[in-house]
Amino acid sequence: MWPTKQRIVVFDLNEADCAATAAALRACFAESGADPPEIVPFTSVQSFTHNFWAGPGSRYDMAFWGIDGMLGVETARILRAHSPDCPLFLLSDTADYALEGYRLHALDYALKPASAQRLREAMACMGMQCLAGTKGAHYG
Repeated sequence: MWPTKQRIVVFDLNEADCAATAAALRACFAESGADPPEIVPFTSVQSFTHNFWAGPGSRYDMAFWGIDGMLGVETARILRAHSPDCPLFLLSDTADYALEGYRLHALDYALKPASAQRLREAMACMGMQCLAGTKGAHYG
């Protein structure tokens, strides 16, 4: 378990995709019985950047990022530039942005919609060991 309540940011310019990712993350925690994190969704660059510069409330333990265009990629660069250690998981409708994932030092990449099982595997890879029954490499 993490010492404080985890904060997970979900960014996607598509509101339905953002909501689906947040719901799948909630399902991961509900199924595991782990303490649920605070999931902070953003569907616009403006709302994310405003919150990001707001101070201590902008700390995130993990990021799930929709990058279906260069605007999503550029916003992920802002996150990465100011939070280089935040584990980053990229989601897209296409594999076209996989190379950007390497440039952003993302830990994983998946096509949308990502299932709760796929997100559970990603969290295990990101070092979130509080989810019971996860398998895979653990970072951190």
